[in-house]
Amino acid sequence: MGKESSFIWPKDGYFYNIYSSKPFHIETNKLIEHRGEDSVWSEPVLFTDSSTVAIKADMPGGLGGSADDHVHYDFVEWWIILKGKLEFQIGNYEPFVASTNDIVSAPIGLRHLIISSANEQSVRLIIGVPGGSGHDNKKLKGSQDELLPKRNNPPNLIHNEMQETIKKFGNSCWSKTILKNQHTQAQLISETPDSINSSRYKDPFNQWYIVIQGNIHFSFEKNDDINAVEGDIVYIPKDLTYNINNLGSKTSLRMSISKPR
Repeated sequence: MGKESSFIWPKDGYFYNIYSSKPFHIETNKLIEHRGEDSVWSEPVLFTDSSTVAIKADMPGGLGGSADDHVHYDFVEWWIILKGKLEFQIGNYEPFVASTNDIVSAPIGLRHLIISSANEQSVRLIIGVPGGSGHDNKKLKGSQDELLPKRNNPPNLIHNEMQETIKKFGNSCWSKTILKNQHTQAQLISETPDSINSSRYKDPFNQWYIVIQGNIHFSFEKNDDINAVEGDIVYIPKDLTYNINNLGSKTSLRMSISKPR
């Protein structure tokens, strides 16, 4: 059983959907505490016009994971590691281990298998698309391992190692496209603690943010402010005026996910 907390689970299973006009804050650490840090579980948390998002927890010894080799021919499935380590098998590429805050994607048509590999619980976001296929299409790995493509820069790396990305682009203000395809665009944004962002955004598309690092303040003209920490998700509907600022003493990282733009 999970620990007692102030966490409240929505009646319909999803925290948020595209029919509301208000922003929403998903505190993933509270969800993990609520569901338990010593078990295998999965919960859907977000449904938008660009993404379906679930949180999945696995345990050591291969418990949990994605136990069947399968493939999607209609969308790119991708994952953000919130906690721990996982072994990924994508296509016929040699297996690799992804750690906290790493981003992994399976291109259309490449089979994938995920195995828990650490000595503690691992937790990841699973990101798909509305109406996307399930695990019905099975595809086994070939007999020979292939090396991952030697590409150093995003977008659309199969394994985006977050610490390497930070090292490459530095602790400064920058924005990089991490993933872009016909369904989704994910933009990684770095902001230093001494930067002042006075911009007021009013985007013509729905989007959701995940905080990768730091403490970020979201302010809105007609809604309550949101303070989000590492792992938190903030959904912002289109045509809503808002501002974002780094609250912490270190460089913050956030990722914005929406339809391609």
